[in-house]
Amino acid sequence: MPEPDNQRWPARFFADERTAGTPVRVHLSDRGIVISGTADDDELIWPYGALEAEPRVSPEVQSTTISYKYMPESRLEIAIPGLGEKLSRYAPQVVASRFSLSLLKYVFIGAFLGAAIWMLVTLYNAQPARWIASAIPEATRQSLGRSVISSMAKRYRVCNSAPDRKSVDLLTAKLVGSTSLSSKPNVLVVDWSLVNAFAAPGGQLLLTNGFIRAARTPEEVAGVLAHEIGHSIELHPEAGIVRTVGIAAALDLIMGGGGGLSGIGNLLLRNRYARQDERAADEQALRLLREARISQSGLIDFFERIGRSQNGQAGSTIGGLFQTHPYPLERASRARRSPTYDGRQALTQEQWRALKKICNETKPLGQK
Repeated sequence: MPEPDNQRWPARFFADERTAGTPVRVHLSDRGIVISGTADDDELIWPYGALEAEPRVSPEVQSTTISYKYMPESRLEIAIPGLGEKLSRYAPQVVASRFSLSLLKYVFIGAFLGAAIWMLVTLYNAQPARWIASAIPEATRQSLGRSVISSMAKRYRVCNSAPDRKSVDLLTAKLVGSTSLSSKPNVLVVDWSLVNAFAAPGGQLLLTNGFIRAARTPEEVAGVLAHEIGHSIELHPEAGIVRTVGIAAALDLIMGGGGGLSGIGNLLLRNRYARQDERAADEQALRLLREARISQSGLIDFFERIGRSQNGQAGSTIGGLFQTHPYPLERASRARRSPTYDGRQALTQEQWRALKKICNETKPLGQK
């Protein structure tokens, strides 16, 4: 790991191909290149292992464009003098081979680590990212989750109608009665028109007012909430962060660090879960609903409505959710084949009306 470097270099940051470059300052930290002063005022950290450069760094190159594997639309244009030699120590893959004499050493180290991870996957039948995620301390997960939620929702107000908030707490309590979570999920509702629900690390969950308004029954809210709790049980948010930031930063999380990773919240929001992740979260959701004796029809109905929106059919306006929760029709079909039981209403009519009004009162995010 490199020692923190206080020297700053000027650069231009491009969020995507359509936006103009923003003047920023960069420096090298123990986690990667730190980019300060972006248009979103977020401090971005690009781990060294996921960097690429064109042209590659060499004594003859005066400037280069650095890209980050997990933000492919973004790029960083930076002058090389003074930075190239330092960068070559920590990101040898961005350096021309004759400028990095130790490149072969890193190849052998990478091959060894790859073989070790393959052995772990084979022996323990585990996904590497999830295996690493399970080693992150609970306190670190919760802290990181709160930071990620804050990063995602900082432009929106928190729904703060206390009497109506009780409906969310009641629904959550019904669902988590028998979960394997080490702590109760914390559900935040924000006044955001986007129709979505999101699970962050450490059991930190976000529901948007757009989703609550789009839901037709309390069972639909219960089903989607159970699904997000399922992602938390399966450690999918933590595993997603591990895949995004790379092994080096993930190891820092295991050691209790990671405070600088909050800026990846918006990136995670755009990510799609893999099919096996959605299936695992659905299985957890169906179990939670069954044990709470809440009808699973709401989850199935909502999946089918997402599917109709995805297919452009009339009468469905909830397309935002399928972008981060894909394969809805396949999942609805699988849920219909699950064992049936006598389910009851998730909320009374009075509680349901209260939930619909939860954003009548709002407050800034972070305000007590």
